[in-house]
Amino acid sequence: MTQDQLKQAVGRAAIAHLVEGEIVGVGTGSTANCFIDEL
Repeated sequence: MTQDQLKQAVGRAAIAHLVEGEIVGVGTGSTANCFIDEL
C-alpha cells in the first residue's frame, strides 16, 4: 500500500470508533483530512 492508501485506511478505521451523537474534535494534517472525507 502507498502512504496515501494507508492514511485513507486509517481514516476509515477511525470512523468505527465514533459513537452516534458524539462531538468529535479533529486536528490538522493529511490523515485528519482523510478522516473528514470519510465522515
